[in-house]
Amino acid sequence: MHFSRISAIGATGLLFGQYAYAAPTSRLQPRGSILDSLPGGINTGTCAAVNSFDTPEVQKSIWEGGNAAELLDSYLNQNGVKKWANEIYKEMFPGSAASNMDCSSPEVTVHCDYGKVECSKFGDANASGMFYILESAKNIHTYFRLYYEQLETLKDEIDDDVHKVFEDFKTADAVKKPVGVASIVGASFGFASALTAAAPPLSGVLATGSALTGVVQAIMGEKEPVETGKDAEAAVKKQVRETLEQGREWVKTVHGAIFGEGAGEIPESMTFKSDKKYSHVITSVLDGGQWLQNQVGTEVLPAFDEARRNFKQMAAFQLLRTLNNAFVHINDNVGNEAACVDDKNAVWDGKRCITLYHRKDNGDLLGGLNGPGEILWQAEPVGYGMDRFATYQNTLDCWESNKGAMGSTNFDGFTSGLPKCAFGMEVKKGRFFELSGDSYGGKQLKLDTNYPNFPESEPKYEVWPKTDCFTFGLKCDIPSDEEIIAKFDGE
Repeated sequence: MHFSRISAIGATGLLFGQYAYAAPTSRLQPRGSILDSLPGGINTGTCAAVNSFDTPEVQKSIWEGGNAAELLDSYLNQNGVKKWANEIYKEMFPGSAASNMDCSSPEVTVHCDYGKVECSKFGDANASGMFYILESAKNIHTYFRLYYEQLETLKDEIDDDVHKVFEDFKTADAVKKPVGVASIVGASFGFASALTAAAPPLSGVLATGSALTGVVQAIMGEKEPVETGKDAEAAVKKQVRETLEQGREWVKTVHGAIFGEGAGEIPESMTFKSDKKYSHVITSVLDGGQWLQNQVGTEVLPAFDEARRNFKQMAAFQLLRTLNNAFVHINDNVGNEAACVDDKNAVWDGKRCITLYHRKDNGDLLGGLNGPGEILWQAEPVGYGMDRFATYQNTLDCWESNKGAMGSTNFDGFTSGLPKCAFGMEVKKGRFFELSGDSYGGKQLKLDTNYPNFPESEPKYEVWPKTDCFTFGLKCDIPSDEEIIAKFDGE
């Protein structure tokens, strides 16, 4: 299972060979004329002895030493926000092509890099703090471009994943049922936030409850659930592609708001939390030196890999539940690990045997779910690489904490490294037995009435799924636990 919280991935430098643009370095010399665009006598900051941005504390200290927040806010007050990074660059480097630091869009054709100019050169122009402002602007643009491009890449990757889950879990005679694509896509990005918990700029965008997850879920929430059937796979692909494209447009809009393009809003989650008050939200985005990084964007690709993996696993689990009428069964017929693990879908949690059962579309119990469930636990790319113990624990915690009901994915709490209710499914605890009757109508579970098998509003049925078997003309002599165990042990 790949969902545990981990720290930010160490810098590899690979991203920059693929994505980063370096402006020409032919003796660029910052000019002090930028001071004409600032209030007289303002502190223009100092350069750090070493510009190595190793920790948030160091980033903040260097940023404050450069007086960068006051410089930026004052510049915006004097000159407005429209294309501010480009305007600062043009004033600092009047002999250079303005397109070097365009920053107008996250498109790959747009450059946003002031060149390899050392902070000391800015100091010579009495504008040390501007170095940290332009460095932050460059990093913001790099991150947004990576994110924007990965949303496009994810379209094709998820197309392949959708095809796989439909191939793996389709049933020949399944009736049409709704598949909640919205919750899968939204929760997939919520999962990915765990990767970025240690990186403030990234957590501001990807963190639980962040703007992106909220926007993706809001976009999907406007769409009708897809019904399973002949055209379901194409419909799911279409919805996911539309969602990711709308996500790209949102990224573009927020990028534009940061760089003074368009009328979009900057999510509060992206601002640095400080007691200081600024005239412009843009200043709060750069504040604290949170975008001063030795390598920016190294967490983006792993986060998208995680989002894709999560999507595939959640889609597989939901389609298994929907198309195969699957549910989690705490099998009270099995009282030890040796007997439990004979079932390839089962896991022994130290006191209980937990596995997958399924029913027919008409509600009749079929018994243990074999092949369709087993692929969940097989390694990728054949299977889905899911961990049985962690998955079932998440399902049980969700069901039990919601008192016999499936809940929505919740990122406020984690179970076995997973957000609560990541893998929601109906749960039943009891002993399998057969009543007399037809071949399927007689298969039953004798339920543990002390377990929340049903919501509190429903009766505590002793037999399921035929809770009132008299109406089906079956003989309802419910065996004792001892009789069930004796019969089970004899088979």
